Formats: sequence, C-alpha cells, structure tokens
Amino acid sequence: MSAILGRIRRCARPALGALLGLAALAGPAAAADDSAETRIKIAYLYNFMKFVSWPDGAQGDMRLCVDGAPALAAAARQSLTGRQVRERRVAVEEVRGAVASCHLVYVGPARNSGTYPAGVLTVGEGRGFVRGGGMIGFALVDDRVRFYVNLGALRRAGLAADSQLLSVALEVMQ
Repeated sequence: MSAILGRIRRCARPALGALLGLAALAGPAAAADDSAETRIKIAYLYNFMKFVSWPDGAQGDMRLCVDGAPALAAAARQSLTGRQVRERRVAVEEVRGAVASCHLVYVGPARNSGTYPAGVLTVGEGRGFVRGGGMIGFALVDDRVRFYVNLGALRRAGLAADSQLLSVALEVMQ
C-alpha cells in the first residue's frame, strides 16, 4: 500500500504544483495587498475549491468567504470573482461569522477559531488551527507557503479531498 501511495505522490506533485503555479500567475495582480504570500494563498484557496468535493446538493455560485482578513478579502475579490470552478462562478465576500452559505471560509489569524456548519471548508493559519478542528492550515516553511490538512474534520463536514491535494500537504492528520 505504501508503494502505491508513493507512486501517487510522485505523479501528483508535479501536476498539482503546475496547477497551483498557473493559478498564482494567471490572475491579475492584487492591488489591495500586493504581497507574494497573499497571492499564493489566494491561488491555494482557488485550487482548494477545485480539489475538494462538496455534498451533491450544493448549487449556485462557489462562495469563498473571508472572515477576519480584509486585505486578503479585497485581493481575492479582485483576483477570483467571476472565475469558474467546476462550471460554477466564484464569488468572494468578506463575512463576520455568518458563513452558512459559504463553500469555503478563510479564517484570518485574529479569528483563527470558531464553530462552522457542516459542508463548509475551513482554511486558517498554522498547525494549531488544524489541530483545533480546522480543515486546512497554511504554514510558512523555508519562505514557502505550504499547508496542513485535517482529513477527519473534512470527512465529518461531509467533504472529500482529492488525493492530489493530500499528496502535497505538509502533513495529513486523521
């Protein structure tokens, strides 16, 4: 089994890396917050929407909500609004706790906790966010934005992550 997982990781990393790199370069520059780290996080958020599956009943726009990070919200709105994920238009909005209609919520470092409804992918900052029940946590490792995944939290929320996404995570926690 570990040999198969090794082969999947070796094959999937270049493909997902290329997708993430293209997403980072494809969108217009984010004037509201022009940091490379923010642009990379936005590219990851966009790709998380591509590589996570929601329950069958999800309809309408693919809603990316940002809670507690106004600069990232503005940059994401400029870069992602109107783009497509699985034939659905991406809509970006800044929220303050009201996330029931969101597909993905980025929880800013100031908020970095809370309870979110099933069916909402939660992304925050660090291993602590993931250990505390968040689903994906960004980390800066050797000046590169990477991420942790809490697979158990994803499953409890009724979400499924593609193996390609899991293969490039720093760590996948059960």
